[in-house]
Amino acid sequence: MSKLLALTFLTIFTCVSLSAQRCGTDEFVASLKNDTKYQSYLKDLEAIKKIAPEHRSMVCAETIIIPVAVHFNDPITCEDPVCLLEAVEAQLVVMNEDFLAANADYSYYTDINAACPTAYPLATAPIQGEGSCIQFCLATQNHPASSALVDGDPAITVGQYEWASDAPEWAGYLNIFVDGSEGGLGVAWLPGSGDGDGFWVTPSAFGGPGFTCTSGGTLNNNGTYNLGRTATHEAGHYLGLPHVFGSCNSDPDSNPPGPLAINDTPPQGSSFFGCPTINSCADVPEDCGTNPQSIFSFMDYTDDACMVIFTADQSAVLNWHANNIPFTDDATLCGGAYGDISCAVPPSACENGVQDKDEQDVDCGGVDCVACPSVCDLPYFDEGGPTGAYANNSIQTWTFCPDTPTEILTVTFSAFDVEPNGANACYDFLEVYDGSSTTAPQIGGQFCGTTLADAPGAGEVSSSVPGGCLTFYFDSDGSVTPDGWEAAISCAEAGIPDLSPITTVLPSTSNGITNNVWTIKIQENGGAPTNGQITIIMPKDPRLVFSYDQTLTDVMGLPVENSAWVYDGSNSGFHIWNRDTAIAANASSTFGFAATYDPEGTSGSTPYTATVAASSGGEVNGTNNIDVETLNYFSN
Repeated sequence: MSKLLALTFLTIFTCVSLSAQRCGTDEFVASLKNDTKYQSYLKDLEAIKKIAPEHRSMVCAETIIIPVAVHFNDPITCEDPVCLLEAVEAQLVVMNEDFLAANADYSYYTDINAACPTAYPLATAPIQGEGSCIQFCLATQNHPASSALVDGDPAITVGQYEWASDAPEWAGYLNIFVDGSEGGLGVAWLPGSGDGDGFWVTPSAFGGPGFTCTSGGTLNNNGTYNLGRTATHEAGHYLGLPHVFGSCNSDPDSNPPGPLAINDTPPQGSSFFGCPTINSCADVPEDCGTNPQSIFSFMDYTDDACMVIFTADQSAVLNWHANNIPFTDDATLCGGAYGDISCAVPPSACENGVQDKDEQDVDCGGVDCVACPSVCDLPYFDEGGPTGAYANNSIQTWTFCPDTPTEILTVTFSAFDVEPNGANACYDFLEVYDGSSTTAPQIGGQFCGTTLADAPGAGEVSSSVPGGCLTFYFDSDGSVTPDGWEAAISCAEAGIPDLSPITTVLPSTSNGITNNVWTIKIQENGGAPTNGQITIIMPKDPRLVFSYDQTLTDVMGLPVENSAWVYDGSNSGFHIWNRDTAIAANASSTFGFAATYDPEGTSGSTPYTATVAASSGGEVNGTNNIDVETLNYFSN
């Protein structure tokens, strides 16, 4: 969430060497602490109030269909397409049985319940055949244009996508990445968001019972993990389930993202490996005192043969996320026939008519494609140009990027006429996205109207970051075609944050033991907002004593914002202040304190330095990072 995730389900577990062998999701999620989009998604999920157990129920009126796309990469090739298709089919059979609680080895749980019902009560297990009401189906329709697949082809690609770059063109699908890019068995987003993300499985653990084949590399040949449970485990993460283990001080998976708690897995400090035989309560492996370990759960680390159920509470969490992640509903014909895997190589990113990979516009820019023509200082019209109207039933997308990574791109409208539907709705509309595609954050809503005030940004809209693009999406209905819009594209250097300190001491002369006031003002001079933590350092002097009050808004009449600066006095040689919030371009922030100075019966002068730590706030200019204030002192 420092921001390590505050949620208990994202605790970085201590058993790193073991978890790396089975699942790398905890480490992967911890690495996303600076991913603002993901952190915002988690924050929204965390804010949802939990539903009390007595007021919740898992509604299974209909099965939730999740469309699946599988992306193979090195060492897997298209050498044997039949092998790849059969591996996918075998894997999906396992996942569907496991999520429905229809797997034959469900009986492992009823057996250990019979051996020790106090440790493994029947209430923990979902009703057999009535698990999470989720069905995974290999997508067959409406594939992304960039995939070279046609309707009827299974959603399987080879050599096009690799974890963890994800597959943004496949938003709305559960994407399974099978390649040799990672160590361990599997990694997943926790939870997923349906934006082209998914989970990764190593080739040696992808498939189903009794199945193995080779297509460039060998699939499902791990002797212990060859029953397809790695994908079941990672799909559980993708749909909101943490591991069942991690800490004895609290139950790590009791507070997963979303409105449902998990109450039927007791606290468990460490993962369990192997596949134990339970003949009586004396055989039950325990942890955190006398708590039975959840050896049966798909979310522990037991062998595939002992992973047999999601608990009743876990099934409810899975169901909730499956209903709330925006999966597409027009990609799948579950149970329908589909053709063979297409090994056709799609056009390169430079030739496919889609802005993808690292392109800066359609088929240009990036590392491999021709440079995009400069858009800065060019006009921007709707499709009708400077004199014509736009068309009916038109869908258009434009993406504009600045020439250099240090520029801010701005689109300024001089005319705007897009058909509205009354005061608060649109027949035709223009949308703006802060990035290189319509999957980027949207700026405002749908824009329509007849005045410049109705245009995006009331007439002007800019990218949020230097080097950032703007994408415009237009949609018109079947009647009425106004004049559209006229705008100009401009680019301007964004500037680079530049901080300098200004220290003030009043009074600056101490006669004997003297009370004085200190303020340290941090000024942004570069014309750009800061980014990242700002750290200020001042050497300690035992003669200068103060207590920093973070609640102060003024110090002896001098305005300060101490609440924005956190004091750290733990260093033996330096006073340290940190600020996590940005200072706006050309703005400043001041903190301060009241102090007592004791010259200890001597006279002289002492220079005190306030230093902006290197790279604080994203700045790169170190020539003005120090300010010196001299304190003169006399013995009495």
